[in-house]
Amino acid sequence: MTASDPWGSPTQWSLVHDANDSQDPAAREVAWSGLVDRYRDAVRASVAARCRGRWDVDEISEDFFTYIFEQKLLDKVDPDKGRFRQFMNGVLRRYVSQRTRVRGAQGRGGTGEDDVTLDPAAPTDLSLSGRLEEQRWAAGVLQRSIQRLIDPDKYPRNGILLLRTYGIDPYEAMPRAELREEFAMTVGAFDEALAAARRSLREHLRAEVVESAAQLEGPSDAADDLVHRLLGAFPGLDASS
Repeated sequence: MTASDPWGSPTQWSLVHDANDSQDPAAREVAWSGLVDRYRDAVRASVAARCRGRWDVDEISEDFFTYIFEQKLLDKVDPDKGRFRQFMNGVLRRYVSQRTRVRGAQGRGGTGEDDVTLDPAAPTDLSLSGRLEEQRWAAGVLQRSIQRLIDPDKYPRNGILLLRTYGIDPYEAMPRAELREEFAMTVGAFDEALAAARRSLREHLRAEVVESAAQLEGPSDAADDLVHRLLGAFPGLDASS
């Protein structure tokens, strides 16, 4: 890897394969950590070039790897169809475009009730009356879902890692490297924990939205759209984007 070519050459295809398809979970975790270490600087440089002046370049870069992991995008890598850097840059371009559309030009914001809002331009299919009521409803749905996520009778560690990563009340955002060190976790184990917590949070949110739809006599088929918009209050949290 050189200063002029942060992606390095050639691609270590065995590492890509093991990070995606190793039958040994421990080997897959080691390979994923190696893959992230190998391409972290290149991804960050690409994000920085596309997001000049943004405060959250490091956060977007870290979220990109989690997105790749959770969506199992390495399944789509084919050495016969192009170089790995081309694949990564194509996915990264779309990811950054989506991420910056969600947040636009705004800087770091808080995560209080006033920030947990739905897109006013998007249709609201539930029978909600007024912007303020919508804000309160959204905050309530998110808060109840978070409480279910960190239920001490379940497995709260993954949920707490998710909340601390994204700075969701009552936690302040923390750098992933610090969280990994605190919990003595590898990159692979940490990304796997975040993926599991995100899946659980989406399930809890959808259950809360469907229940609200029943109480308000609104259609439940809007649940997935509303869950997506609720997660949009925290850019990068919705890896299905």
